[in-house]
Parts: sequence; structure tokens; C-alpha cells
Amino acid sequence: MRLAAQTPCRDNAASINAIAHPSPSIQGSRVGRAKAMVTRRGARHTVRYLGANDVSCQHTEQTAAVCKTPHNDHEYATTRTVHMTTVHPANALSVVKQLLVDQPSFHLSGEAHWDCTPGTLEGILRSVRDGASTIETGAGASTVVFAAAGAAHTAISPMANEHQRIKEYCERIGVDHSRVNFVVGLSDDVLPAMLGRDRLLDAAFIDGAHSFPFPEVDWYYITRALKIGGKILLDDIPIPAVAPVFRHMALEPNWRLDGIFDDRAAAFTLLAPPQPEDWTNQPFNKGYPDLSFADGLPARLRLEAAHRVKQVRSGVAEQFPALRRFFSSSER
Repeated sequence: MRLAAQTPCRDNAASINAIAHPSPSIQGSRVGRAKAMVTRRGARHTVRYLGANDVSCQHTEQTAAVCKTPHNDHEYATTRTVHMTTVHPANALSVVKQLLVDQPSFHLSGEAHWDCTPGTLEGILRSVRDGASTIETGAGASTVVFAAAGAAHTAISPMANEHQRIKEYCERIGVDHSRVNFVVGLSDDVLPAMLGRDRLLDAAFIDGAHSFPFPEVDWYYITRALKIGGKILLDDIPIPAVAPVFRHMALEPNWRLDGIFDDRAAAFTLLAPPQPEDWTNQPFNKGYPDLSFADGLPARLRLEAAHRVKQVRSGVAEQFPALRRFFSSSER
């Protein structure tokens, strides 16, 4: 985890009173879109859940919370309709609440608190079932949630002392971490050696190094090992180095956007393997040519005009093959 969470509660003196009452009811038709709005005094806080295009269970979750710290005084209430295919035990949800109360510091020798937002932690919980094969780049509060959900989990980060503090915190609050494999190392070194193309992963959370190209490298090795129907959660999507990964998945037809949490993280489901390599067919490349490299507006206009002429000639040559040789010679 690399960025400080923008959570309502910022320290251990916070007081939270939260009640969650899932009320499941089977919905036999295709699931539509659900949106949750949490309004705070003086601000808006949004969690959006996008329903799957298949039969699933519908749960309505009522949450009322009060959060007070020496620095703020926010009161908010939310009613959320969430579509999901698994139901997690109440004790796992209580772990998320406990993390928000405790605000444990796992990073920089315990001096820094870099964790996911509340919506992201709940999103992880909803994406993981007991016994699922999961992985994350980075480690922190998210690792505690994976452990509480009963996942066979791997957490990769370069700091062994972070792993030890996570284990100690799990033991303190009664979370079994025996199924968590803590790997000390950099994800760009570890993932190529650890993951193949046999698609064994049920879910993954990408929240390791945030400078380019590490999010893209993590995504590449993880997604080729992800099961069809598997879940990817991507944190810190506003960061420019992370945004291309989000944009690619949002555009490609073999990915489904399931939700955006706290305007910071996104959840996707892999619907099908990627198409064979052909950059011209990728929606991600539909903006070709990207002429942002051009030095000034005149150069950009000149290149755009040349590209349009080439497109017109190509279209004419398709209809009149005899002209193809003429166009080719004129371009020399």
C-alpha cells in the first residue's frame, strides 16, 4: 500500500458505531446497476456497485455510522443495494470495522498508515470466498481482510517487518493468517517466477509500486494467471501511472467493471481470454494516431492532415485496386 487512505476516521481515538444487516433475497432476473451514495456534512462520498449480467443474489445492507475525531465531526448514514454472488460470515465484516477503528500502522517501521479506503476493503471482502486462491502486490489492511475471508493468499512486498506487523495484528484481533504466504521481494521480480499461464487465481489486488511501469507489469503477470470469472481489484486509479490499466480494462469487451470504490479503486471481472494480438482491433488503440509527441500545434496539424490523406487513399484503393500502385508511387 502506498497512499494514505481518505477514511472518515484518522486515528485510534476515533469512535465508530456501525451496524450492518444484510438481508438476502434471490433475484431470478438479470441484475441491473446499483449505486450507493453516502453524503457527509460538507462533502460527498460515493461507492458505486455495478451489477453482473447474470443471475445472482441481491442483498440490501443498512449501515449507520458516526465518526468523531479531534479534527473532524462527520455523521453519515447510507443505504446500499449490493449485487454479489457470495455471502461472507459476519466475523469477516467485523474485521473490516475493526481495522477502521484501530487504524493500524504497518508501514515504515510502524510510523506510516498507508491503507485502502473503507469501500475498497469491503470490495475485497465481497470478491473473495473461503478457500479462494488470491494474490496482492503490496501488503497492509487488505492482507488482513484476505486472511479474514479465508483465502489461500499471497502478499508480495519488499519489507519483511511489514509482514511481521501484519501477522501480529491478525493474532491480536483473532484472525488466522496461517493461509497467507508472505513473500519478501519486488513484484516485478517475484511475479514472473511465481505465476504462469495456467489461470489458477480467483482474485487479485494490485496495490504495489505506483510509479510507471510497475502497475502495468503487475497487471500483466497477474491477469494471465487469473481464472475466467476471476476478480481484479485495482487501487489508486487516479494516479497517472495506474490510469492506463483502468482505461484498458474499462474499454475491452472481455472485462466487466463491477464497481468503483471511494473514487479511488475499481473492481473488474475477467469474462473471457484476451483476443489474439492485433493492436488495430483493441479499443484501447482506437485513438490512433496519438500525436501528443508533436512539437507544437503546426506540427500536429501537419501530421493529422497526412494521416487523413492516407486513410482516404487506403479507402479508395480498397474500392479501386488499380489505383493502389499509383498511390504507392506518389508516397515515395
